[in-house]
Amino acid sequence: MATIERQYLPPLNPEIEIAEADRTRVYDIVRRQLADLLEGDQSYYLDGVQKDWRARADDLDG
Repeated sequence: MATIERQYLPPLNPEIEIAEADRTRVYDIVRRQLADLLEGDQSYYLDGVQKDWRARADDLDG
């Protein structure tokens, strides 16, 4: 299996503030990504077989 290169996100700009009004939007983005990893397209192998719970947990850790 090919090695996937991982990079950390750059540090947040301290001058940028996330307002209370942005909270819902940020939560929705995170919720969609988690749902995709656990039950969506990313929870399946390329051959169409769903990953077992350990593989999905590893994906979450990644």
